[in-house]
Amino acid sequence: MKLILSITLVLLISHSCTEETTGYFNRKKFISEYRTEFLNSELTLFEYYPRVKFIIHKDSTEIGFFIRRDKKLKVLNWTERKYLDTTDKFQCFVANYLDMLDQYRNEIKNERIHAINWLSKERNGSFVLLGDSDNIFHIPKNTFHFDPIEYFSELDSLISKFGIIEIDKDSNYIKLVFNPNNSLLYFPNIQTDDTLNMKLIKIDQKWYISNEKTIIH
Repeated sequence: MKLILSITLVLLISHSCTEETTGYFNRKKFISEYRTEFLNSELTLFEYYPRVKFIIHKDSTEIGFFIRRDKKLKVLNWTERKYLDTTDKFQCFVANYLDMLDQYRNEIKNERIHAINWLSKERNGSFVLLGDSDNIFHIPKNTFHFDPIEYFSELDSLISKFGIIEIDKDSNYIKLVFNPNNSLLYFPNIQTDDTLNMKLIKIDQKWYISNEKTIIH
C-alpha cells in the first residue's frame, strides 16, 4: 500500500512539474512569436475557458459557443431574444438560430430531437441540428450569414497553437493564461494607474508578464 501511495505521489508531482514547465515555455514562445498574430485575430473579441470555450459580452448580452474537436457546435445563450442586436455579427447569428428553432419547433420535435444539442455540418456543407440519438433536422439554407462551425474551429486551433488555456477580459486589459502560474496581460489603452497593485514584469509598453497564481475555471 505504501508503495502504491509513493508511486501515485511521484506521478502527481511529475505531472505538476510537466504542466508548470509546459506553461512557462508556451508563454515564452508566445512572447517571441505569437503576440502580433494574436492581436490580429478575432480571439481578442472573446473570453475563453476550457469548460465553456468562447464567451462574448457586449452591453447586457452574454452568449457562448462550445466547439468540439469533431466540429460540432453548441450555442449557449444567456440573453433574451428581444435584447439581441441583429447588427452585431454574433448576436445576429444567435437571433437567427433562436428564430429558426421557434419557427420549426414542431418539425424538430417530429424528428425526435427533444433536447437541442449540437449544430453540425454534412459533407455537402449544409447545416443540421443533431440530437442525442444522432437524429437530425436539416436547417434551412441562408439561416446563417457566416459559417459558425468553421469560424470557431479556426479560433480553437489558434488557442491550441498559442498554448493558451484561458482568456480573461477586463475593461482595461486582456489576460492570457498558460497555466496557473504563467500569464500575460495586454493593455490596449494603458493608463498610468492600470498596473497599480499588480505584480507585473514589463515586456513593452502594452505587454506584461504576470506570475500571480490564477484559478483555472
